[in-house]
Amino acid sequence: MAIQTLLHVDLAVASMERALHFYRDGLGINLLEDTIVEGDVPMFLSSGRFSRMRLVILQPSRIGGGVELIEFESDVTHESAKAEETRGGLQSISFLVDDIPSTVSRLATFGIQPLSEIMEVDLPALGKSNIVYFEDPDGHQIELVALQ
Repeated sequence: MAIQTLLHVDLAVASMERALHFYRDGLGINLLEDTIVEGDVPMFLSSGRFSRMRLVILQPSRIGGGVELIEFESDVTHESAKAEETRGGLQSISFLVDDIPSTVSRLATFGIQPLSEIMEVDLPALGKSNIVYFEDPDGHQIELVALQ
């Protein structure tokens, strides 16, 4: 297992348009992907409240990590979530790894268990990847990503 690079930081946003106005328009960060993700990933990230999210991936340059903006969509799975406002903030820190199963196995030898199952994400512009989530000792959510 080897961490290849910091891949991106996920930020949950209350308004995607407001966030894009700041990051894309104001700071001039390039937009790589703007898509809707449904199913396991939004359910996991929202603690089971949302089954759909808008995901925007921004990349400031060819070198270094990017920013993923996440806005949970109004297609909610629980009635109580409709009244709850999505708060902005750090969602997770993402690292690119060579192989998810071997990384999960290595972390298990240190007593570190994943928070999620291994999930597949298929983004129209960037392709497929496998992801799994862990929590660091201070409670920060860590996403490990292996490209397919």
